[in-house]
Amino acid sequence: MKNRSIFLWLCLAAFFFIGSSFLGYAINSADEEEPELTSKKDVTDVTSMIEPYNIVFLERYALCDEYNLNCSATGYDYTPAEDLQSLNEEEIRALFPAPNWSVFLDDRDLTITHLLEGLCPEHKKIMHLGLNQSGEYVTICYGPSEISSLGGVYLVSDIPFAALNDEQKDKIIHGSYESQNLEELQGILDSLGEIN
Repeated sequence: MKNRSIFLWLCLAAFFFIGSSFLGYAINSADEEEPELTSKKDVTDVTSMIEPYNIVFLERYALCDEYNLNCSATGYDYTPAEDLQSLNEEEIRALFPAPNWSVFLDDRDLTITHLLEGLCPEHKKIMHLGLNQSGEYVTICYGPSEISSLGGVYLVSDIPFAALNDEQKDKIIHGSYESQNLEELQGILDSLGEIN
């Protein structure tokens, strides 16, 4: 029995010796520098893997938008100083800040709109008879009658609004005298002056 317990002790000691040797080997190999998993030639530029933005630049005009004149935004060529493809939405918004710019991103479709003061080129062609800011005199104003004199005033006449008959006043107030032809409006203005 004594031999048997010596044998068991020897087996147990051998087991611990072999186990600790294996454990020491595992620890030493973990301490060694691991080989580099990727080399520069294996790394792909991530930006080339991202689908690029489809970028559209538009212009809109404040008075046309404010008075719902149903203008469509017009596209234009614009080359930003910075490449937008590598930027996220927040960085793009910082480059094109409100209120002069509007940035809309839908998936990879990027629309950047430049908001301009005044009227669009089409509505700048229109003029109407209206009133000056004090409401005393008949004027020729830029833009459609809906915007009153906010598009600017071409001419303030010496014809007092109060001197007009009710029908003429009503036509001026409701924007009946509107044209793209300045001479036509000048003729109407002259006829209003002759009547009074």
